[in-house]
Amino acid sequence: MSRPRPVDQLVVEHAKGLATRAQTIEDLRCAQAVLLPALLNATLEQTAAALGVGRASVGRYQAKVRQRLTHPAQLDAQ
Repeated sequence: MSRPRPVDQLVVEHAKGLATRAQTIEDLRCAQAVLLPALLNATLEQTAAALGVGRASVGRYQAKVRQRLTHPAQLDAQ
């Protein structure tokens, strides 16, 4: 059995805000990639299935949320 990943509450709060103001499907998927495992204890595989993406994409979406938290102007300019 795999051990659960630690959840950074600051990232979760940022993802909640991102989910409520998402303008694109990618923004929503990024938020969901963080929220599903954090709030529902979903595995990466379960999260990937719910989002309709591969397991590796979940990690990329989560990384985008963390990056937006530390460097917001960098991703907003893209």
